[in-house]
Amino acid sequence: MRRRGALPTSRVQGEAATGLASARAGAINGRRPAPKFWWLMAMAALGTPTAETRAAAYVPGPAPGAGTQVAQKSSDDAAAAVEGGAAATPSATPSATSGATSGAAPGPASPASAEEPLRGDGIQWTLAPWRVGGTLAVDLRALREPDGRHQRAGLMLGDIDLASHVWQPWFVQVRLGAGWVASATQGSEADQRGHNVAFTGRAALTVFPVSRFPFELRADVSDSRSNGLNLGSDYRTRRLALSQGWRPVVGATSVQLNVDRSRIESAGLADTLSTYAATFQTLQGKHQWELSANGSRHERSDSDETTRITTFNGRHGFHPSAALQVETFANWNEVQLTGNGIDTGSDVRQISTLATWRLPRGALVAGSARWVEAVSLGGEAAAPLQAVNATLGGSMPLSADWRIGLSGSANELRTAAGGVAESYGAQGSLNWAPPGHNLLGWRWSPTAALSGGVAHDSSRGDRKTAGAQFSQALTREVALAPTSLVSFGLTQGLATLRESGSARAANAVAHGASVGWQRAEPDGAQSFGALSYSEARTLGTNTGRFEIVNLQWNQRTQLTRHASWSVHLTAQASRNESSEVDAFSGERREQQGGWQPYYSAGASLEHQRAFDIPRLRATVLFSAQSQPLVRRAAGDLDAERDRFNASLEGRLDWSIGRLEARLAARVARVEDRTVAALQARAQRRF
Repeated sequence: MRRRGALPTSRVQGEAATGLASARAGAINGRRPAPKFWWLMAMAALGTPTAETRAAAYVPGPAPGAGTQVAQKSSDDAAAAVEGGAAATPSATPSATSGATSGAAPGPASPASAEEPLRGDGIQWTLAPWRVGGTLAVDLRALREPDGRHQRAGLMLGDIDLASHVWQPWFVQVRLGAGWVASATQGSEADQRGHNVAFTGRAALTVFPVSRFPFELRADVSDSRSNGLNLGSDYRTRRLALSQGWRPVVGATSVQLNVDRSRIESAGLADTLSTYAATFQTLQGKHQWELSANGSRHERSDSDETTRITTFNGRHGFHPSAALQVETFANWNEVQLTGNGIDTGSDVRQISTLATWRLPRGALVAGSARWVEAVSLGGEAAAPLQAVNATLGGSMPLSADWRIGLSGSANELRTAAGGVAESYGAQGSLNWAPPGHNLLGWRWSPTAALSGGVAHDSSRGDRKTAGAQFSQALTREVALAPTSLVSFGLTQGLATLRESGSARAANAVAHGASVGWQRAEPDGAQSFGALSYSEARTLGTNTGRFEIVNLQWNQRTQLTRHASWSVHLTAQASRNESSEVDAFSGERREQQGGWQPYYSAGASLEHQRAFDIPRLRATVLFSAQSQPLVRRAAGDLDAERDRFNASLEGRLDWSIGRLEARLAARVARVEDRTVAALQARAQRRF
C-alpha cells in the first residue's frame, strides 16, 4: 500500500478513465460495478473535485479464482487529501488493475468507517431530526388615544420554530416557524369590540450556507400585536427575501444578489416596497472592477403614488504602482414619481475619471475628466442637458512651510434649448502653513494663501481674479484632575477676492469658539460635553450672514453594582440671512430667516436587581427627535411605519428559568398624536 497526497485534477481524470475501462471489462464478464462508481467517474470527468473523489476509494477486484487483491487507502491519506483541498482519488494497485483489464470484475468497495466519514452512499435526500423551540405568552394591553377613545385587549400568543437539514448541516438547512395571536378587545367604540385570531409564519431555505455559493430564501408574515409595537393601528407585514452569492476557489472575485419585497397593511391601506441589489467585484492583477445595480419601487395605496429608483454603478481601478493610481466611475440614476395626477422624474448619467501621480520630492499631479447627461421625465420631459469637464493640476513644496500649486480647467455645457456655454481657466496659489507655536500655554496654528487666476466664459467674457486668505486657531487643554480635562478653541478666518469688472471686492470674515469637557473614571463612568458657536459674514456686492450653535452632551454613570444611567443630547440652531442684487431688475432682495432648531435626546436608567429581587430588571427609556431621517420612500426597508417625535417608556422584566414576565408603560408622540399604552406579559419558552 502506497501513501498518496493530493492529486491534480488531470490525474484524477486519468485514474477515472482507467477505472472506467476496468468497469467495462468487468461488465463484459457479467459483473456490474457499484452505482456509486458511476457518480465518482462522472464528477472526475467533469473536473469537479468533490469530497467523494477526495476521500472515497473504488477498488477493482481480481478475476474469479485468482485470489483477492485489495488496495485500500488509509484514513490518514484521506485526511491529508481533504486538508490539502485538492482532488485526490486513489487508484488500484498494478496487479489489481491488470487483472481487471484482462477480464476481471470489480470487487466490493471498502465499508465506511468512523475514520473515513466522507465515504458512504452519496447524498441522502432525507431530513435530520427536527430541532423544536418556541414560546407561549399571555398579553394584556390598554391603549388611550388623543381623542379620548380607549381600548383594552387580551392576547394569547404562541410561536414555534423548527430547524433541520438535508443530509449534512453544510448541505441544505431548513428553518420553519409559525405563530398565532388570539385576541379579545373592548373599546369605547362599537367597532373596537370583538374577537380575532391571526396567524404568522416564516420559512427559510439555505443551500450550501458555508460554501463559496450560498443561497438563502426567506419568507415572513408578522403581526404588530405579536411584537409589542401596538401604539396605534394594528398592521401586518409580509416580507420575501432571496440572496445568492458566489466566489471562485482562487482569486478575489465575488458576486452577490439580493431581492427583497415588503408589504405593510393597516386599516385597509397598503404600503409596498420592493428592492433588489446585485454586486460584482474582482481583482485581476493591477486592475480592480466593481459593478452594482440597485433598484426600489415604493407604492402607497392611500395616495396612489409610486416611486421608482434605479441605479447602476461601475468602477475600475488601475494601480500599476504606489505612485500612480487611476480610478474610473460610471453611474446611471433614474427616479420616477407617478400617480395621483403626478408624472415626473429624472434620468442622470455620468462618467468620470480621476488620476493621481506622486513624483519625487513631494510633488503631486492630479487630473480628472467628467461627462454628465440629465433628462427630465414624465410631463416635464425635455431635451437632455449635457456637461463635460476636465481639470489638471499639480503642487510642489518649496520648503517645509511653503507650497506652490497650479491648475487648469475646461467646461462645456449644452442646454435643453440647444445653447452651448463654454469656459476655461487657469489658477495658481502660494500657501504658507508653518508648524504650531506655543504662546503662553496656548497653541497657535496660522495659515495663509495667495491666489490668482484668469478665466474665459462664453456668456460673461474674460475675467481675472486675485485673492488672499488668512486663518488662525488657538487651542488649549487644561487638566482639572487626572481623569478629566477642559479644552478651549478659538478660530478666525479672513478672505478677500477681487474680480475684474466688479466695483467692490468680496470679503468674508469667519469666527468660531468652542469649549469641551471630558472625564473618564476608573469605575467606568464617562462624560463628554461640547459647546460651539460659528459665524460667517460675506461683505461686498452681495452680503450674507450664517450662524450655527451646537451643543452636545454624553454621559454614562455606574451608580451601583447593578444600576447605571446614560444620557445623550444634541441641540443645534442655525440662522441664515442674505442680501443680493437681482441680475435682471437691479433691485436688492433681502432674505431673513429665523433660527431653525434641531434636537435629538435620549436617556436611560437601568437596574439589574430592582427592589433587591434577583433577575428583576427595571428600565426607563426616553427619546426625542425633532425630525425623521429615514423613510421607506427612499428605499429603506428598515424604516419604521410610525415616526416618533418623543417617547417615554418604563419596563419591569423578570426572568426565572424559561419563564419571563414584563410590565411596561409607554407614552409616545406618534405623527402628531399622543398615545398612551400599558402592557403586561407573561411568556414561557420551551
